[in-house]
Amino acid sequence: MAKKKSPEPVVEGLPERPRLTNKVYLAELDRLQVELVKLQEWIRHIGLRVVVVFEGRDAAGKGGVIKTITRGISSATSRTCRLPARWSSSTGAGTTGPASSA
Repeated sequence: MAKKKSPEPVVEGLPERPRLTNKVYLAELDRLQVELVKLQEWIRHIGLRVVVVFEGRDAAGKGGVIKTITRGISSATSRTCRLPARWSSSTGAGTTGPASSA
C-alpha cells in the first residue's frame, strides 16, 4: 500500500495554489536561470557588487536552493561562501561564534 502524502500546510489568509508539474517547474527554472545570468552580466557591466544572504535553520533547504541558483551563473564572476553560525547567549546575543565561558 502506497503512503499518502500529507497535505501541505495552508497559510491563513493566502489562497491555495495548485502544485506545479515537474515539466512546468523545470521550464520556469530554466527561464529564471536565463534571467539570473542576464542580471549577473548587467551587474558586472555596471561594476556593482551584490551580496545575497540565506539565513535559516539547518536542514531548511538552503543548500539546495543555493546550488540551484548558482548552477547557471559564472563561477568566474561569483563566489559562494559559508558564514559561521550566529550564537546567542545572555552576554553575547547576535555575536558570531560560541560565547566564551569565562
